[in-house]
Amino acid sequence: MEPERCRIQTEFNQLRNILDRVEQRELKKLEQEEKKGLRIIEEAENDLVHQTQSLRELISDLERRCQGSTMELLQDVSDVTERSEFWTLRKPEALPTK
Repeated sequence: MEPERCRIQTEFNQLRNILDRVEQRELKKLEQEEKKGLRIIEEAENDLVHQTQSLRELISDLERRCQGSTMELLQDVSDVTERSEFWTLRKPEALPTK
């Protein structure tokens, strides 16, 4: 009876070891996904900060031009239109989902 007990314990120990390795592999994968998600969020935040600054500069320039004469504003309309059309909000990269 004792050899059977030993065999069962050995098999279960082997199974535990396998499960431990699988658990560690899955936890490492999860950690990498979390880091990637945080990196994506950080990059998106930085991009939004830059976009906000660019938009503020465009708005400020438009407000300044509106304070000038109508003739100057009309002469600069192509530049203003080009800058306004060039500016578009870029959407951040989507976070990975499971």
